[in-house]
Amino acid sequence: MKLLAILIVALLAGNVIYLIRSSWRKRQGLDQWPNPSGRYYDEWMSLKDLEEDYYPWLARKMGNREPWKTWAEQAEK
Repeated sequence: MKLLAILIVALLAGNVIYLIRSSWRKRQGLDQWPNPSGRYYDEWMSLKDLEEDYYPWLARKMGNREPWKTWAEQAEK
């Protein structure tokens, strides 16, 4: 019975850690390929001029660093 309780607590703790980590990464503009979301996507959607696609815009905003540069390249294909 104690083993089951330990496993349940470990599972719940793992889920909480995963949710916190996932939220933090989205807040940093990561883990958006191929489904954009988060504050940068909201910022892009609020722009008046949406002629530029999201991933090239995000890559430029992040200084064309990885992984954003690769996302922009994949979006252009």
